[in-house]
Amino acid sequence: MGFDERKRRRPGVFFTPRDIELRNGPSVKDLLRTVPLMRRPGCVRYFVDGFLQAQGDPDEYLSGFEIGAVEVYGTGFVPAEFFSFTPGGMPCKAVVIWTKWKIDIR
Repeated sequence: MGFDERKRRRPGVFFTPRDIELRNGPSVKDLLRTVPLMRRPGCVRYFVDGFLQAQGDPDEYLSGFEIGAVEVYGTGFVPAEFFSFTPGGMPCKAVVIWTKWKIDIR
């Protein structure tokens, strides 16, 4: 899935499986609360297991215990596979959520 490679090469905030385990199954909102760039206004797009989500709030369809890893990117640093725009043409921040099943954590 490229998580480790992006973590080495891309500026962003990364929550590893261990980081998430230490937080006892946090919600996405709980994790993002600790990320300063998420406090800035602007468009945010969520990706789960590599796919753009049409629904806005991942906490509505993901349990904190399903989350395996998370990547958070500001508008200037989003990898091409997670890049998206608002209807008005402004770039969006990206929150990439990997489930435990996708990264094979049991």
